[in-house]
Amino acid sequence: MQSKRAAAEAVDEAAGAGWRKSKRRRIRDAAAEREDCPIDFCVENPLDGKLWGTAAVQGLLDRHADAALFSATSYCHYGFAYRKRTGLLTSFPLSLAQPCPANPCVHRRAGQSHPHGVQGSAAPQKNSIPSALTDAIVRAWSARTPWARHRLFVDLFAGFGSVGRAAGAHAGVRVFSVDIVKGRGCSVELDVGKFAPDTIVKMAILRRFRQEEDPQLPPRLGVDAMKRWLRASGIAVLVHCSVPCETYSVASGSKHRQKGSCAADSERARQHDAMNSGLLWWM
Repeated sequence: MQSKRAAAEAVDEAAGAGWRKSKRRRIRDAAAEREDCPIDFCVENPLDGKLWGTAAVQGLLDRHADAALFSATSYCHYGFAYRKRTGLLTSFPLSLAQPCPANPCVHRRAGQSHPHGVQGSAAPQKNSIPSALTDAIVRAWSARTPWARHRLFVDLFAGFGSVGRAAGAHAGVRVFSVDIVKGRGCSVELDVGKFAPDTIVKMAILRRFRQEEDPQLPPRLGVDAMKRWLRASGIAVLVHCSVPCETYSVASGSKHRQKGSCAADSERARQHDAMNSGLLWWM
């Protein structure tokens, strides 16, 4: 007697006329491929912003329903004095406190307002992510990759460095931080939009695993070969992207996006869409 899985595969083959996979099988194969992949991702942006409604994000969620997972929370649940609802798109499951006020934080449960607002905060604070939230991300990533002997956290759009500092406090996690702004102590200063993500990952590997006692990345590896090499070397990589929210924020009104739409309406917004589309396609 055929097993349920074998029967399902037979149906998939018949539905695909012997060459075209059904959507169900494509999703299953993508999930299996993700299970073995040594590179994970986490994209963070304001929950109420317009990034999540863009074609690039919706396309990723549609194509990889079992491998791209969306979560939402609020910074006030993780020690910040203001609410700031945030969304996270990850390649691994996250268990986070649901956003405030539907799920009240400690301030709201006490019948109080949040002590501060985001807009009134200084730039370093306004552009920081709670260390407790980063801790939750690192723990979830570690749970997905128990086979890893080494961990590399690639912090794209590092800003003032809050994410990298929190990630680097975890035992065995090496951090490689990237930002376009000079003078913030990043590992490298570059425009993420002008480099292929795998080039940046390769750069991070070479910078963080170049000691004699650590595995060395052979030169001129393609993406698939790099993934095989990472897995064989026991290196798990997490690419964290707090992508710029300037053109997606509701605070910018219709300056960058058409009113009531995610469609870009400024050159800056088109640049951000192009950069993020490239990142999401790679993921």
